[in-house]
Amino acid sequence: MPARKKLAKTGHTRKNVKHTASEIEHDEAQMSLSVEPETPAFASRRKPSFMKLAAVVLILVIVGALLYRNRSLFIVATVNGQPILRSELNKRLTDRFGSQTLEAMVGERLVTAAARKEGVQVSQDEIKAKITEVEQGLQGQMKLDDALALQGITRKEFESQIEIQIIIDKMLGKDVSVSAQEVDEYITVNKDNLTSSDSAKQKEEAAAQIKNNKISQKFQEWFTKLKEEAKISRFIATP
Repeated sequence: MPARKKLAKTGHTRKNVKHTASEIEHDEAQMSLSVEPETPAFASRRKPSFMKLAAVVLILVIVGALLYRNRSLFIVATVNGQPILRSELNKRLTDRFGSQTLEAMVGERLVTAAARKEGVQVSQDEIKAKITEVEQGLQGQMKLDDALALQGITRKEFESQIEIQIIIDKMLGKDVSVSAQEVDEYITVNKDNLTSSDSAKQKEEAAAQIKNNKISQKFQEWFTKLKEEAKISRFIATP
């Protein structure tokens, strides 16, 4: 009986040794995995950081180039190296001419909107023909562009004004009539102001001027009503 117990104990010991050996092998395997060299943290971060820096530099270069090419959008002049900003110029112009310019723009929008509603259109040929009349009225004493420059008006702005005038003539001039008596009376009073010496051309000029005067009078009433019926919101101070 004691011998059996000794053998049983020996078998149990062998099992423990075998189990311990397997645990040691497992631990060694884990240690071998854990001792593999790790990549330094700064090595993995160096490349992304460099790429970010390069991207930032590229963006700054592009933005700088765009600002330089479009510097007139921000700076209108320099005096001894000191810039005059466009915002300063805009404020000065707005303070001085803002109200009258705004009212002119409001008027243009109202007239063009009314023209669209009535189906009134103006062609480029009509605008060119009217400009030709104006140039002929200068009688070669001054070029049109020079005359516009003296008034501080660009040719594009002048063409817009001509378009508005034609629209008004079409909308309000269709019901305006001029009698022969009105023409004769006008010539008698304004003969010295007429540009032509020919009798027939004087009558044409007088009739055109009388019609323009009537349209102007009619326009004041029509435009006042147009403004009253429109919804206008202004966001700058007006007199």
